[in-house]
Amino acid sequence: DQYVKEILSDIRELVSPLDFDIFVLRVMEELSWIEIEERLNLASNTALRKRYQRMRKVLRDYFFDIDNSMLEDYGLS
Repeated sequence: DQYVKEILSDIRELVSPLDFDIFVLRVMEELSWIEIEERLNLASNTALRKRYQRMRKVLRDYFFDIDNSMLEDYGLS
């Protein structure tokens, strides 16, 4: 969980806020909630389930931090 947050923080520092938000949206699109949920449901051991749950939570937190009005300003909504 902390490792993923550190990587995302490093990326956020290297690119513009808009580029970071687009990056997060593309990650969300690539992984898709369905895929994460399927992997979570198929995970046979507790450690793997917890890993996918943390991944889902971190991505969801970052995803909902995106300011939709800013995306609308850039015509990306």
